[in-house]
Amino acid sequence: MSEKPLILTVDSNSRNLELLNQFLTKQGYQTIGVSSLEELDRQLSELSEIKLVILDIAGARSHYLGTLRTTAKSTNSLFGYLA
Repeated sequence: MSEKPLILTVDSNSRNLELLNQFLTKQGYQTIGVSSLEELDRQLSELSEIKLVILDIAGARSHYLGTLRTTAKSTNSLFGYLA
């Protein structure tokens, strides 16, 4: 049996973050939810097994996207976003 993919979810609204993580878990994914830039930076630097980041860009500072681009380049990962 293969390991479930790990998704990092980012939203400053704790209720939205909780609902998204519940939905993804029911769909068979592992999730880690973070609500701040500091938590995002820490998780990205500590966990190389993250397969996808779902980020609420409506409330995100531009630094979030810059951090993800830098991480994607340094780990040779794909980076993209939907607006």
